[in-house]
Formats: sequence, structure tokens, C-alpha cells
Amino acid sequence: MPDARDSTMGALSPSRTRPISPPTTALPLAGPPTAPAVPPASPDAVPVPAPEPAPGRRPGRRRSAVVVAGLVAVAVTAAVVALALRGGPSSAAPDPQATAATLAGGSVPFGGTFTYDDGLALTVGAPEAFEPSASAEAPGTGTHVRVEVRVDNGTAEPFLPATLATVATADGGPAATVWDPELGLELTGPPHAAPAGATTTFQLGWTVVDPQSLRLEITPALLGYEPVVVTG
Repeated sequence: MPDARDSTMGALSPSRTRPISPPTTALPLAGPPTAPAVPPASPDAVPVPAPEPAPGRRPGRRRSAVVVAGLVAVAVTAAVVALALRGGPSSAAPDPQATAATLAGGSVPFGGTFTYDDGLALTVGAPEAFEPSASAEAPGTGTHVRVEVRVDNGTAEPFLPATLATVATADGGPAATVWDPELGLELTGPPHAAPAGATTTFQLGWTVVDPQSLRLEITPALLGYEPVVVTG
């Protein structure tokens, strides 16, 4: 029977043991990258001057321009304020109604003629009843009446009858206008210009209850004329 110690010694013999590897050496941790060394400047090196800013973009010139512009703005504002306080002339456009001469109007009966100082003459005939056509616009109830308007251009300039405006009242209130192109009744004069010395005639119509109460206020143009009042 083999001895137990022999078995133990055999187990510990070098021929039966696994070799032990030597410990590995730990690698150093990577540190931050180091900047390359800059060689020292040579005592004989010539210094390179810094580049100057491009022409027109120098900070000093820009600041000077801003300051000058600010001073000019302040001077202009002060001049405007001083002019306003002194009541100086205004740059607003003049009012055409204030600069244009307005010719005085007047009043005449139906059938009479009124002549302005520039030679323009208006004549309105007596109202007469009529029956509107089927295509007419004749609002209101009552009697349909029409008048003939005559414009004699005694001025030295052409006159546009379409600028003539008429305000009609009757029975204590506005009269309803009748528009009947088929019978030649328009809302104002014709659109073509009447030369100096020419005569233009056209018709206007309204619906009234009492034709004797018809009153017309006629202004030949928007500017330059006061109205003419025509009554029965």
C-alpha cells in the first residue's frame, strides 16, 4: 500500500505543477495632449507689424461719422422747432379752395338767366310734367317733372358740363331724382367739354308732390363758383 506522504509529495512535485505567469506591468494612463514647444525667438528676428484695418472700415472713422450725423440731426431738429415757435412758413400744400377765386352766385326764377362774372351763364326752364319710360329709375310717388338746363360758355376757357351739381328740394324735403336715359334725362350735364362761346343743353328730372315747391341749387363746378338758386 503506497504511503500517503508519497502521494502528497508527488502532487507537489515540479513536474506536475502549472507554471505561474509573472505579473504584468500596468500601462500609464493617457494624459492631455501637450502643446508643441515653441522655439525661443532669435535676437536677430525682425518683428512683423500687425495688419491695419481695410480702408473705410476703421473704427475711429466710423465713430466720427456717427458723431457727425448725430450732431447734424440735432441741429436740424432744433431749427425746425425754432421755426415752428416763431410761426414760420409751413411746408403744407396750399388749399386750392383758399387760393382759387370764387365767383359769387345768386338767385333767379325758372326761365331766368344768371351770368357769372367770368361770362358763364345758366338758364333753367320751367318744370313740366312727363311720363318716364319703362326703363327709367323713378323712385317716389307723385308727379314726375323735368327741366331743361342751358349753359352758355361765355368764358375764355372750355367748360365741362359734367361738373355741374344740382340739389333739388320740394315739399319740405329732398326731391327724388329721376334717371331716364331713354328720354335723355341724366344726373348731370354731358361729359364732353364745351369750348368757349358754345351752348350746351340737357334735361334733369325729379318726382315731387307739388311742382310749385320745386327749388334747385345749381353749382357749375366743384371749385370757383358759388351756387345759383332757382325757384318758381
